[in-house]
This record gives sequence, C-alpha cells and structure tokens, in this order.
Amino acid sequence: YYHTHRSQNSPSGFPDTVLLRLEPKKRLIFAELKTDDLKVSQPSIDQWFWLYMLQQLPFVECYMWRPSDRDEIEVILL
Repeated sequence: YYHTHRSQNSPSGFPDTVLLRLEPKKRLIFAELKTDDLKVSQPSIDQWFWLYMLQQLPFVECYMWRPSDRDEIEVILL
C-alpha cells in the first residue's frame, strides 16, 4: 500500500493510492481518490493520462474512486 500524502513532491497527476497483492492472484491497483462533489473534484488531464497509461500494463487495474463508491470498492478489493 502506498498513498501520496504531499502531492507537491510527486509527478503531476500520479494516482493517490497504489495497492499491490501477490496472492492468491497478482493485482496492482492504482486509484485516484476524489470527493463526491462533482463540481469541485474533477480529474485533471494529467490524472486521466496516468490512469490510461497504467491500465495498458498486464494485471494493472485503475480506478477513480469517490466516497459514494464504497460498496463497489469493497467488492473490488475482496
């Protein structure tokens, strides 16, 4: 598990959270975390770019998650 705490020190648009699981199935998850306020919390072009490029890799999963996605997130992570 890795979470960017101070994004000023990271490449622009790099996802907020990285999750790695090796067993029972290899999974590498990148997640951009947003608020539920769609007027304020929209992904930047750089964020879309990172997610698009990362999901081209084998066994990589990319998501944009909001608090309202909690039920879906739980299913994905189990």
